[in-house]
Amino acid sequence: MTPAQCRAARAFLNWSLDQLAGQAGVAVDAVREFEAERRPPPPGAVAALAAAFERGGVEMIGADDGRTGIRSKRAAGAEDTGIRPDELNAANDG
Repeated sequence: MTPAQCRAARAFLNWSLDQLAGQAGVAVDAVREFEAERRPPPPGAVAALAAAFERGGVEMIGADDGRTGIRSKRAAGAEDTGIRPDELNAANDG
């Protein structure tokens, strides 16, 4: 997880620094310093932050081309009922 992903996921969930720190069991200062890219987090902190976001419904995504992001985590067993962008038309654009 990158600091930018951490900031984005926290914003997506509308969590304060205190809330994220509490959910992850990480010191608030460690989260603040990580997000600001001022110092690396303590060992295990990134995994704890990622696990807190996963429990909150957000997962981190990364691509081989170096681009990263976040997305809403689909519930286990949930069927994808969306329409692919290439299948959109005037009849199903709603």
